[in-house]
Amino acid sequence: MTVTYSSVVATAKYWTFIRLLFMWKGSVYRLVWFEFLVFVGIYSVLSVTYRFILSETLKRYFELLCIYCGRYNETVPVAFVLGFYVSLIVQRWWEQFLALPWPDRLALFITAFCHGNAERPTRIRRNIVRYINLSYCIALRAISSRARLRFPTEEHLVSAGLMTQEELDIYRSTQPSEYTLYFVPLVWALDMVTKAREEGYIRFDRAVEILTNEITSFRSKLGTIFAYDWVNPPLVYTQTVTIAVYGYFGTCLLAWQYLDPSKKYEGHDVDIYVPIFGLLRFFFYIGWLKVAESLINPFGEDVDDFEIEYLIERNLQFFLLPLILLLILLLILHWNPCVYVVW
Repeated sequence: MTVTYSSVVATAKYWTFIRLLFMWKGSVYRLVWFEFLVFVGIYSVLSVTYRFILSETLKRYFELLCIYCGRYNETVPVAFVLGFYVSLIVQRWWEQFLALPWPDRLALFITAFCHGNAERPTRIRRNIVRYINLSYCIALRAISSRARLRFPTEEHLVSAGLMTQEELDIYRSTQPSEYTLYFVPLVWALDMVTKAREEGYIRFDRAVEILTNEITSFRSKLGTIFAYDWVNPPLVYTQTVTIAVYGYFGTCLLAWQYLDPSKKYEGHDVDIYVPIFGLLRFFFYIGWLKVAESLINPFGEDVDDFEIEYLIERNLQFFLLPLILLLILLLILHWNPCVYVVW
């Protein structure tokens, strides 16, 4: 998940945001240090070669090449191309997070609409929530490497208590191809809602409609996540941006060289050896590109990717939510029989 620093900036003080610059986990330094060292190393080798190794004739050719690169490398619209690309990726990353479904609302509705404290209605409530989480885990296994680490095989879903062996056999029998039918457990959940209405545990047709809408909405959000995983930003766009950025800084290795001031070349009046502002530009642009590279698929194992393991474990806690709420109500009735509760 994105590194959280809300508590650090909760109170704006003089050094609050300065402290953020010294954070390593999730920082831009962690992303660009390798490219930065490679760039500085190649630049230094070229500079030393120009100053101490090349003959006077070769120096003249080298200087002409540097001037040529410096004249035309700024024609590459790096900021324009990179800005649109990063904006697209960040917007897409946030939309994927918003598309992640949460079982909280559905679990609360099930607790409110499916009445009874006997074994049968309790089992119905738990099974519906279990099927919701099962569908969630099956979907994430197909698109998230972290979810596959949590559930390497479908048998691990059985050992985790998300499904029984009989349900696994039924699920496999309904899977005609290699495509992931993550919505099959949701069909089972809808069937449980229908049975609960027929058996009288759900008392109103309106409640059935609400639960059905919530379950289908859950499926729609899982479908949205699948769509984001299936349809990526156009490869040609990603390639264009990457080539533009690295090609630009490839020419900058020559364009930013400090030439002999005695030759009176335009823009080369002083020789300070290190292109300070050029290195700052490299740091900003490569950091910008690395932001897009790390966010383009938030279901991986990067620092800023979604913590799918946490979300799975959190949602599994809703197995017990109907029982916990029922226990609370029973305790209230036990200690205060005057309280009237509809269940």
